Amino acid sequence: MKKLFVAFAVLSLLLLAACGGGSAAPDVPLPEGAVPEAEINVYLDGAPLNEEALTYDKLIDGMSEIAVGDASYLGVSVADLAGQDVSGCAGAFLEASDGYVCWVEGTDLTLAAYVKEGDAYNFITLDDVNSFGLASAGGDLLCGVTNIYLVTAAPDFAVDIQVNGESKATLTLADFMKKTPVGEGKVPTAMFDGSFKYNAGSSTYEGRFLGIDYETMLAKLDNLDGVDIEGEIKEVEYYGTPGNGEPGKNTEYSTRPGDEKAFDSVDFFCMYDGMTINPEIKDIPVGLAVFVNGTGSRWLTYSLDAINIVTE
Repeated sequence: MKKLFVAFAVLSLLLLAACGGGSAAPDVPLPEGAVPEAEINVYLDGAPLNEEALTYDKLIDGMSEIAVGDASYLGVSVADLAGQDVSGCAGAFLEASDGYVCWVEGTDLTLAAYVKEGDAYNFITLDDVNSFGLASAGGDLLCGVTNIYLVTAAPDFAVDIQVNGESKATLTLADFMKKTPVGEGKVPTAMFDGSFKYNAGSSTYEGRFLGIDYETMLAKLDNLDGVDIEGEIKEVEYYGTPGNGEPGKNTEYSTRPGDEKAFDSVDFFCMYDGMTINPEIKDIPVGLAVFVNGTGSRWLTYSLDAINIVTE
């Protein structure tokens, strides 16, 4: 099936070019210089839609001028790249070559190699390097895009943030994706290597997860309006859906200082390998999830409803 998707995508691009829609207008010159060297990968719920990475040479003949917001680009729609109907997707996570990741709603997305400025096309650049850009319907342009993760299940969540059982704020996807002030700098929400065990520990999933660590999460929560974390933290309670599928408080996290499976030895994520639903464990929606990286699903909690910080 994957090969059919790839073949259809390539055929679609070739047809666009053959119909005259795949090249810049003759009176709009392309700039001289090195063309983007990045490789583009497109995924749908974690499944790759291109067996081989898409490069400039494979894409340029299928590109046409596309207006997005107030700008015009020489590019190709992500729907054409996917080679199938993606209207049922909730949106996409976009990853750039510098590690930046963002979320965009909807599928009206354009992968572009050039932006039109006046009567000519100019390169799209990231850190002075010519690159591909991904323009969304809202008009935003992510420069340096390399990976496009389309998902059918929206990653929306609203986690109740409590201090000693009292609700103080709500953490949303938008909050989670923002860079977190830590000290004098800011920490991005980014992809990291991770794994978890399932099937009673007999199977292991290894991949890339989108999120932040415990200390960064504490800093993020402390920066939310209404949240004031004072005193020593004795425990952090995580309420959601543990790996056993039974909603409620996950009681597996240790409260012993220094324990490798303690409540403060965790990482948080909202997507992994382009998936917002876990097919390995009962098709549980990811939502905002917390886990002790490298351990079993007992220490993995999906779709968090509440985080309660217990202090003294």
